[in-house]
Amino acid sequence: MSKSTWTSASHSGQVPVGTVYVGLADAAGCQVLHRVFLGDRARIRVFATQMALDMLRKKCTLVAV
Repeated sequence: MSKSTWTSASHSGQVPVGTVYVGLADAAGCQVLHRVFLGDRARIRVFATQMALDMLRKKCTLVAV
């Protein structure tokens, strides 16, 4: 099982600040969730981490995401 998290704090206007993609892949396939969080970098990092851990928890307990 693999988990990846990518965040962007772009000020170029292409990607909103707080944009987060979290991916989870295993032999059964892959899932990607996209969210836009508000707040400073530390707050966005906490939300992204919680989102990734929740995806992993649901996958391990076989709960639909």
